[in-house]
Amino acid sequence: MFRDAFSKRININDNKNFLGLTIIFFIIWMLSVSLLRDAIQANTPLLTILLGSVPNLFAGITFVFWLTYIVSSKAINAFMYSFVILVIGEVIQLFMDNQSADWWDLLASFLGSSSGALVVRILEK
Repeated sequence: MFRDAFSKRININDNKNFLGLTIIFFIIWMLSVSLLRDAIQANTPLLTILLGSVPNLFAGITFVFWLTYIVSSKAINAFMYSFVILVIGEVIQLFMDNQSADWWDLLASFLGSSSGALVVRILEK
């Protein structure tokens, strides 16, 4: 029963490029969370902001490609879902002691989701 309900929601996109892009940007996203921050010494406020927001940029791109691949979502829908997921994540961080949320993260989430949606639009044509 669960399997039938789940399989009705899944509509894998025929374009395997979206799966490849999802994997690539997921790896970049994970590296930007840990390795990039450890490798670069942030001595300026601007660099600190950029290093803190870059994971949101790659998360937005990754979510858009994933949604496009796994449920064949249209670019605008994938953008909206991706952005909402990341905004919810930022709101949750407001209530966590060891995390911080700021407007730069929201801007990076918006830019990542919108740039991912733009690439989807281009690849779908």
